[in-house]
Amino acid sequence: MSTTTAADLLARAELLSRDLRRDARPVTLQQWAAFDVTVHRLLTAMLGEHGISVPKEHTALRALIDQYPQPLTGPVRMPRSESQPTTRDHFERQAAASTRRQHLLSVPSPAPDEPPALDVEGLPQITDPHPMARLTCAFGALADLLHRHRVLDRIPDDIDGLTDASRRVLAIAALAAHHTMASVPLANTQRPMTVGLHAEGFLDSLTTGRPAVARWLYEVAATHAQTAPSSPRRSLDVVVAEWARTSETEVHAAVPSVDSLRTLTRQGTHLLATIEELACAGDTRSWAGEDPTGLREAVTALIDVDQAWPSGASTLTRPAHTFVDASRALHEALEPLRLGAARLDGADRDTAMAALLRATSHLSHQLISGRTLPERLACSGLLFAPARSLTPAPDRLSDRKHGRHIPATLNDISDLMHTWHEAVDRFLQANVALMHPSQVRQMSSSDMGPSL
Repeated sequence: MSTTTAADLLARAELLSRDLRRDARPVTLQQWAAFDVTVHRLLTAMLGEHGISVPKEHTALRALIDQYPQPLTGPVRMPRSESQPTTRDHFERQAAASTRRQHLLSVPSPAPDEPPALDVEGLPQITDPHPMARLTCAFGALADLLHRHRVLDRIPDDIDGLTDASRRVLAIAALAAHHTMASVPLANTQRPMTVGLHAEGFLDSLTTGRPAVARWLYEVAATHAQTAPSSPRRSLDVVVAEWARTSETEVHAAVPSVDSLRTLTRQGTHLLATIEELACAGDTRSWAGEDPTGLREAVTALIDVDQAWPSGASTLTRPAHTFVDASRALHEALEPLRLGAARLDGADRDTAMAALLRATSHLSHQLISGRTLPERLACSGLLFAPARSLTPAPDRLSDRKHGRHIPATLNDISDLMHTWHEAVDRFLQANVALMHPSQVRQMSSSDMGPSL
């Protein structure tokens, strides 16, 4: 399969944990050390450094990462980062803070129960068939995927889903700790026991307000585009991934092109129209909800904002050719899908819907990033338009007469700003409705990504 979501990787890790439970081969200290560091890195990617991305009222979830046993060490020959603090980093920060408070006699020293750092020079290879090594690989890939897609921006509104995902990771960590303690000498069981006790303790204290699946696990995906797609539905995965990459670059450019911004809103219209056709074509109706009014309101708002730009508006920059190519490919993939939705079978329809929902989720985050782009461009004097299409003023008479382009002011784009904010809000509401946890289809084993 060309696309692997974060949900696929977490489900894969759960399957590997069952293999680990049945495996009679011993776990080496190097395998445990790599797994230990990777679990901490994954929890940091999910919750943020010291739980900074979790709302303060959710104390148990913040404490899960804040009270995590100090990691032994990071992988050798790899730069340390805030996501992988070492014992030395911890005491350097502690000493510096004490000095700032004028506690000049503060001397960093290791805690008496601190276990010695294990040598992780011989990290298991990705081809290692041992379930612990494969489990470490799955968790590492998941941590990289979450970090790459900046998932921390997506979780505040999905605390129940985040809690459920954290519990699933902790359950695997506790099982791995039990299995390791049965394999290593007693003198080396202190660290697995510490991590296992931490995991089991928070498994008891973390409870979800309602049964939930973290919807952002299905939004975050990696697409392998090096090989030719074997079917049209897999081709859509590749097209969406390339479009997502290039559109993010366009929105975050120093001076975004007006053509790029207008293209994004038109693509949002096309995506929602295609989703509605798929939802109404068969048993996927629940994806769009029983009432399609929200989708249609979002489509109307996106059409309005496309027409609200001043005639001839420009930032004097052009879209990147990669974005133009990706946008054309997306249009060519969506239009046959929209027109032929009724002829798709259930599996193809579900797969196409999942890819489209990833596209709308990506677009929603780009719209959030660009929520104030029109006014920022105008305030910076970077938005130009023909004087004849802007608000008449005495000092613009000569420019209007000669057909010059002049900088647009906030007064010139007041309607655009209002319409833009309305369109962003409508699209976000539609995306939240589409990605509601109760409507997310649980991925079956046949939907799994490639084996790790």
